[in-house]
Amino acid sequence: EKGANLGVYRDVGYWMDIGTPEKYVQTHRDIFTGGCNLTEADFAQDDVFVDPTATLADNVYLDGNVFVGRCAEVGSYSQLAETVVGDGAVVGRGSYLEDVIIWPGAHIPPYSVFQETILAELDGQLIQFPYESLNIQMEGSRVSHEKRQ
Repeated sequence: EKGANLGVYRDVGYWMDIGTPEKYVQTHRDIFTGGCNLTEADFAQDDVFVDPTATLADNVYLDGNVFVGRCAEVGSYSQLAETVVGDGAVVGRGSYLEDVIIWPGAHIPPYSVFQETILAELDGQLIQFPYESLNIQMEGSRVSHEKRQ
């Protein structure tokens, strides 16, 4: 009515409003199950994607779906299951991570144990957002081994 133009972009790809913690975690799970395709990783074909610029030390164990981003580092004897390691993040030696999303640039101390959480770093401090505290409902473990106590 007022002569304003309206533009439309039609896309048949995946789209999710990740404005809530539940939707943010769900999008990561959709990537792992093939519901959302990434150009660099095809989880419908392979369970693990490690960017060519990432560094995995000796004796790293990856179980289930794992994504290791650009220039990320995973220390020796670490175990990752159903985990996203963001670009430039560092996972310290001997760490155990299950169903974890690590934001880019975060540094996880050696021998850390985290499950069902989002990890970020702000001003040198590691910040944890456990799924439970974000009211994210878990449907049980998605990996093939028992959780550590």
